[in-house]
Amino acid sequence: MAAGERTARTALRRAQDAGFIASASLRTAVRIAFPLDYRERLFPNLFAEARLC
Repeated sequence: MAAGERTARTALRRAQDAGFIASASLRTAVRIAFPLDYRERLFPNLFAEARLC
């Protein structure tokens, strides 16, 4: 991706705000995350319909 640092930071912030990536702090590596609100869209029919705690 040929983007500037500001563009990359903005994209990462948006992904983090949406819950698709997570990080322990601003200086640590990011990891992929799957928000529960999107579980059926991301993984259709993977999870049984059950009440979440």
